[in-house]
Amino acid sequence: MNRVRAFLLRDLRVERTYRAAMIGHAAGIVLFLGTFGLVAPVVRHDFAARYGASYFAYVAVGIAVTGALLSAMQAFGSAVREAQLEGTLEAIFTAPVEHRRLVAMMGVWPLVIGMAGSAVALAAAMIAGAGFSISVASLAIAAVLSAAAFVGLGLLSAAAVLVVKRGNPVAGLIGMVAAVTAGAYVPTSTFPSWLRWVAKANPMAYALQAWRGAMLSARSPLDLAGPLAVLALTAAIVVPAAWVALGHAVDHARRQGTLTTY
Repeated sequence: MNRVRAFLLRDLRVERTYRAAMIGHAAGIVLFLGTFGLVAPVVRHDFAARYGASYFAYVAVGIAVTGALLSAMQAFGSAVREAQLEGTLEAIFTAPVEHRRLVAMMGVWPLVIGMAGSAVALAAAMIAGAGFSISVASLAIAAVLSAAAFVGLGLLSAAAVLVVKRGNPVAGLIGMVAAVTAGAYVPTSTFPSWLRWVAKANPMAYALQAWRGAMLSARSPLDLAGPLAVLALTAAIVVPAAWVALGHAVDHARRQGTLTTY
């Protein structure tokens, strides 16, 4: 924990020199949410009866959860890439800590920032009148399982960055496609049939089902057994695979002598 705290304090000191960027990030989230607040009144009047919550509350959870999950997917790869470009990666790897753990700790700060942005979105939605009916037990389980699954995907991304020494120039586009096809902004039941099949293959869709069930209709963990089971299975497969892949990626970079190149 002391090492994690050290990485957090280091990144916090750096981030404090870019206060305008932090404020702009938070303001962007609120404005994006506000756009849907303006759209909500024109959504068909029986939305709440059909989907268990107002459209504004529905989309607020979608924005917050997909934002947090995309942060988990991108945090570790972006942290590794930034260290590559700054030329600090090899120096970081001289610390007497297993290299995979170092990569994991490097991603903690961007992950925290993403989670904080999601909290801002939910707080703004509550202030604006979005109604939530929360099951604490279901929310806790959904949070743990979805975080585990998507952190695993993020570690896989970091392994890829170490090997190919490239960031993902279309990461934002991929994230938007993942959010849209998961049903972040509209229910997947309204999708054309081919797109519903895409949603069924998208783990983010199951995370949204679990979070919305927990936050909008206070459904119990038993009621949410389906999406929670998919998230648990995803985490059980992806996390060990990512940990192994990350170890191989670090070893490959050290053998090739590419830790200092980008």
